[in-house]
Amino acid sequence: TSSLLEGDTVGYAKISCLSRSTGAELESALAELRSRNVRSLVLDLRNLAGGEVDTTAEVAKPFLAGKRALGIEVRSRNRRSVIAIPQAAEADRWKTPIVVLVNAGTARMGELLAAALRENRGARLVGERTYGDFAETTLIDQRDGSAVLLTTGALLTSKGGNYSGKGLPVDVTVASTAQGDAQLKEAVRLAATGGRG
Repeated sequence: TSSLLEGDTVGYAKISCLSRSTGAELESALAELRSRNVRSLVLDLRNLAGGEVDTTAEVAKPFLAGKRALGIEVRSRNRRSVIAIPQAAEADRWKTPIVVLVNAGTARMGELLAAALRENRGARLVGERTYGDFAETTLIDQRDGSAVLLTTGALLTSKGGNYSGKGLPVDVTVASTAQGDAQLKEAVRLAATGGRG
């Protein structure tokens, strides 16, 4: 979902799940926000867990296209490989500042995406420390309709940070509240200053 905030100067996009269509849906939402000449973006990754590496790389494409890594996969015997970001057309790249909303429900690919945006785009993280599940899993469908979920590796941030079991710390801590959305308000305030204030 996406919308305009702060007098139509701040774009807002929320990713609720990571499916095969999420990358294309996000690109469409960003194109609409870009056409409205927003000056910054709040990307809401709260409670975003699960997902696959390829899907997450597609979601990261408008922000980190081609030149930066999403993270590092670590397999057995410490085999490491960089998770590359697909190329994106120049017109599809998001160039304004980004503020990322995270919380204790942000896990796995949501955490990896948040870390990549902070390390490679200078995005500020607002909210609460993330869950701390940097494991890569593989889902194997069975003939009877069930599935087996296997942990097949570990994930590090693009700069080699290991936050498994610890969670990503945020730049601005804002607790969730029963009334209103204090985390979103702070993220919008920060985004309105270009992510600096």
